[in-house]
Amino acid sequence: MSNPRRRLDADGLLMIALTTESRIGALARRVAAIATDEVLAAAVECDPRLRLAHVRVLAALEHGPVRASAVAARLGATKQTIGPLVDELVVWGILTREPDPADRRAKLLHPTASGSIVGQRVLAAAEAVEQRWRVLVGPDELDHCRRTLWRLLDGQDRDEQNW
Repeated sequence: MSNPRRRLDADGLLMIALTTESRIGALARRVAAIATDEVLAAAVECDPRLRLAHVRVLAALEHGPVRASAVAARLGATKQTIGPLVDELVVWGILTREPDPADRRAKLLHPTASGSIVGQRVLAAAEAVEQRWRVLVGPDELDHCRRTLWRLLDGQDRDEQNW
């Protein structure tokens, strides 16, 4: 048995000791916390008011402008939950609301120039984490890990549908 490693999670709380025998969930949480911490740090460098919830809203716009309801659906939240976050991002000049050409009553969320910079820096931070991991374990091993995690997620989704 290897030496246990005590780590902090994304909120700075001490996690359980990690060993080579640790459960997949504990290891996955630690890997996610590493990436999350670095992505959030990149966002906070752009604007210290940003929190992880804001970054998640911005990430939901990665493929272009969308309605707040679509952001909520992508995040598994309600429009009422993300509304205050969107309001803050608009007030701070990171997002704008513009009429949806398909339905003038609806509004599309667009990143401003500042919002685009935040998005680029956050994406660069996420890519830097993955590049470090790619160098550490090699591209084939990292791709294998990604495929394995997808198989676990897909299997979990099927199990939940059968309940």
